[in-house]
Amino acid sequence: MKTKFAVSVLLMLLVVPAEAGSFAEQVSGAARPVIAIAAALPALGGSHHGLAKAARRCDAQLVAMILTSLIKDSVREWRPDRSDRRSFPSGHTSAAFALAGSLAREHPKHKWLYIGLASLVGWSRVELDKHHPYDVAAGAALGYACGRWSSGSEDGILVGKVFRF
Repeated sequence: MKTKFAVSVLLMLLVVPAEAGSFAEQVSGAARPVIAIAAALPALGGSHHGLAKAARRCDAQLVAMILTSLIKDSVREWRPDRSDRRSFPSGHTSAAFALAGSLAREHPKHKWLYIGLASLVGWSRVELDKHHPYDVAAGAALGYACGRWSSGSEDGILVGKVFRF
């Protein structure tokens, strides 16, 4: 357990840029790699249970990503900074909340910690003028639902239907 924790802290330190601009830029920039590491971390133990847990977390990420992309392509909402029309819903936030939903089901005593950290990702996207607050709220709801749904089903939503875990 201590080894997994040390590896995860080391990987997070390697991922977060040392001289990034604002705190919001650091949070936003580190979100995707940290989420990927946290989703895959249980598989490092090599046990079937750890592999299944990691597969469900990755399954939640995949489903959230697919649904987020489909909605973005359908709605075509302008970002606040007017850089493109892929604002609604927030992909960073849906990914963060998909992991938070999975972790909340696995470790219910710590669910508010996971929700708080995921909320920090959503805040960073609004702070950086990449999303409206309602983009973040929609991404949070979508991601959290995917995380809870995937981690609560025996085979996940998609991945377990193809690869048994």
